[in-house]
Amino acid sequence: MLIVISVLCYALFAVAAPEVQLGKTKLIGRDVTGLQQDFFGGIPFAEPPLGALRLQRPVLKTDIDADEFDARNFGLPCLQQNLDTDEMSEDCLTINVFRPKGASSEDPLPVMFWTYGGGFSAGGSSSFNGSNIVAQSVTRGTPIIYVNYNYRLGPLGFPQGQEADNRGQLNLGVRDVLTALEWVQQNIGLFGGDKTKVTIFGESAGAMLTNMVLLNASISNFARAAISESGSASSPVIYNASTREINWEYFVAGTPGCESVAGTQNTFDCLQAANSSAIYQGFVEAYELAIEDVAFYPVLDGPSGAILPDLPTRLWVKGQFATIPFISGTNLDEGTLGLSTTTNFTDENIKNYIQTTYSAFPPYLSDTILDRLLELYPDDPSLGSPYGTGNETFGLPVGWKRVASMTGDLTFDAQRRTWTQTAAQAGVKAYGYQFTQNSSMGSAELGIHHAAEIDFVYGQLNSSSEPASSILLSEMMVDYWVSFATSLDPNDGLGTSRPFWPQYTPENEVLLQLNGDNTTVIPDDYRKEAIEFLWDNADAFHRTYGGGFFAGASSSFNGSNLVAQSVTRGTPIIYVNHNYRIGPLGFPQGQEANDRGQLNLGVRDQLAALEWVQENIGLFGGDKTKVTIFGESAGAMLTNLLFLNASVSNLARAAIFESGSVSSPVTYNASTRESAWQNFVAGTPGCESVAGMQNTFDCLQAANSSAIYEGFVEAYALAIEGFPFDPALDGPSGLLPDLPSRLWEKGEFATLPFISGTNLDEGTRFLPTNRSYTDEDIKDYMAATYSPFPPTIPDAILERLLELYPDDPSLGSPYGTENEMFGLPSGFKRVAAMGGDVTFDAQRRIWTQTAVQAGVKAYGYQFTQNSSLYLSEWGVPHGSEIPFIYGTLNSSAESESSILLGEMMVDYWVSFATSLDPNDGLGTSRPFWPQYTPENEVLLQLHGDNTTVIPDDYRKEQIDFIKDNAEVFSR
Repeated sequence: MLIVISVLCYALFAVAAPEVQLGKTKLIGRDVTGLQQDFFGGIPFAEPPLGALRLQRPVLKTDIDADEFDARNFGLPCLQQNLDTDEMSEDCLTINVFRPKGASSEDPLPVMFWTYGGGFSAGGSSSFNGSNIVAQSVTRGTPIIYVNYNYRLGPLGFPQGQEADNRGQLNLGVRDVLTALEWVQQNIGLFGGDKTKVTIFGESAGAMLTNMVLLNASISNFARAAISESGSASSPVIYNASTREINWEYFVAGTPGCESVAGTQNTFDCLQAANSSAIYQGFVEAYELAIEDVAFYPVLDGPSGAILPDLPTRLWVKGQFATIPFISGTNLDEGTLGLSTTTNFTDENIKNYIQTTYSAFPPYLSDTILDRLLELYPDDPSLGSPYGTGNETFGLPVGWKRVASMTGDLTFDAQRRTWTQTAAQAGVKAYGYQFTQNSSMGSAELGIHHAAEIDFVYGQLNSSSEPASSILLSEMMVDYWVSFATSLDPNDGLGTSRPFWPQYTPENEVLLQLNGDNTTVIPDDYRKEAIEFLWDNADAFHRTYGGGFFAGASSSFNGSNLVAQSVTRGTPIIYVNHNYRIGPLGFPQGQEANDRGQLNLGVRDQLAALEWVQENIGLFGGDKTKVTIFGESAGAMLTNLLFLNASVSNLARAAIFESGSVSSPVTYNASTRESAWQNFVAGTPGCESVAGMQNTFDCLQAANSSAIYEGFVEAYALAIEGFPFDPALDGPSGLLPDLPSRLWEKGEFATLPFISGTNLDEGTRFLPTNRSYTDEDIKDYMAATYSPFPPTIPDAILERLLELYPDDPSLGSPYGTENEMFGLPSGFKRVAAMGGDVTFDAQRRIWTQTAVQAGVKAYGYQFTQNSSLYLSEWGVPHGSEIPFIYGTLNSSAESESSILLGEMMVDYWVSFATSLDPNDGLGTSRPFWPQYTPENEVLLQLHGDNTTVIPDDYRKEQIDFIKDNAEVFSR
């Protein structure tokens, strides 16, 4: 026995081990037996994420503190469930390289960079052996280098909660991806790789991460192409970090030694001091208690977060993504794998399942959407997944195939199609596929399930158990993938003979069906109506919406519930909404725009839409003489802006303003924001040379949409304000000839009846939670926010503001919360009160008082109803009335009083639109809403448990002061 071992050892090491010099360290790899390849594994690409570096952004490892490093094996995978403790490690940020033998820096090879899947909670690079891909790349004459790596998982890779947000330590697993790519840029040349020819690819969560990094244009510095197998950036259900706070608390409470800090905003210190064994116990506990299967997803990390500044679909709509070529596809039956086989999927059970899976936290899916989903995916097994199996149900529960179809589309197919269509519209070179090949490794009831393509892509099929057509398909797929990685085209003509794969374009939306017996081109139109419905309701599935003169779309607001209740109450209405241009395209700034008379275009879009209504609404059964215009936030500001022009009386007879007036935005002459315009021009490729000049329009009009979007992004990134493209003063003949406060004083406004109101805590939602608010900080913040350009707010005004809003949490916003600070910075509630009044409450009161003095019929409200949709530290925030107005509250999550209030508010709004009085007596029984008059300045407090009339005199001294200094605040 000893002799045999000696012989084997001698044979194993008879071939000289490959070496690479990485800085001062010699990496010792190993020969890949029989394949003429070298392997180098377990190379650290980042500092070990332990101790003080646990729960921190990865730190690129620039050198290894050793003369030699054993790189003969893969590194251990990161901490995860279902592995023995000796099979994983927190010190897991390692990278692996497979290269053809003889590769050198003198003739560098393209690189394929793989990211594994596993639901952001499992997986490791050691499960993916790229040697067959490398081998076939060599055989076909286009050799590549294959790289994969580990990234952190679960709570260590994707922390949740407000503390992680405040510390800027979100999406660490995504940052691991970027750091591994940075390591490749710095070092792959040493292995014979070409850093300018990197293709990133991945499957499932790996595809989602791959697509996610494409949301940042800077990825083009790291990669030139991408392949996403069964996953996109919008596949996971994405929230703000604070939404899944409870999952973070489970993790902390389950970590021995840290139980006492669970529920506080000071957990990181304890977690960083814990040992890996304790961390793992917390890891397991968190997953056991979580209400979702995937408890630690990527999260929104704010405008400065750079990873996920907004929901992916919002970023797609705005064109905010890298324009590198890509392949994206799905498998035929994405929804079957992992679906419970013990649940009877009745209609009600399906609605509950979809709700908990795609809307576990508010805002919840409405019954209207769920009912429509059931209609689009009928209870017909022949239409369900696995597709093409007729009425066969495989002994599975009732409705199983129906739900598998729904979830496959919701998570994978709809997102793949939406992303591909959006990118192709922007001119991105894209290819799409649908994988439809059965395999002996699957089961009949799962069909062509999620991840079934992986063995084909990796060339790992067993030729003794798979048909020749499957083996051939695998070879073809490797050739398509390698051809794309080496030439940016899957059709290089090398390797196996295979069908031509056409590019996916707006004029030719086609997929390559990957099937061993029938690889062919098919139209990308399967389940068209259902998938369009999912896209149109992306907001409901936590995938879109907008506002603030720089974001938003009419598709985010479904008026069907308003219309339905109007019919039920006997006063039917027609609901209309519209899009308007935003940012620099809707609100150009600068002297040139002023000279050309091209200011406030977004407002003119609104007027044009109203003109269209006047000309055409009769064809739809509408009365053009009875139009009520209404909007929220920027929509309310635009609606109120129209009132500064008496001619609006020809287009509408009434208005409703929710949380916004024309004086809410900081208003200047167009030339004041000249720098914002020049940032836009300079950021638009091809127009850099005319930046700073007064002849920019010609160049901008000649640019394509992709270039315009780059300028759009650059302008916001460089702006010194949060809202650099607000409406501008446009002179005597314009829409905004003077500051609103001056026009109001002169009585220059339409005298149409209106409703105007605000929410209790308008200032909380916009306020940064990661800064201090000392007196000096507050003065700086207020000056920067309300007078970013000269004349700046005088110090005397700021001092008086501090006196009027004292440093007393019990007086701050959210109101009525006494001294509770919610773990927020000192002074947060104080500044939230100031900001809410300056921007919203003061402007609402001043406008209403001014209008009623002129005899205008007006009604005022204050919305004070809490909702499960919003954080307690926000109180009753800006925008929180919208689900009540639109009747989209979730009856299973909200109190009966909230549901009733929603019905009452729809009745008030519809009553006013149909009779110019919110008190028509029809519909729900509700309190009388008195008119706001000079003699009776009152509001209706809208609250489920106490809708009542209150005087409009809250914070009177403060708001009077703001009114008296309106022009100081650029109003």
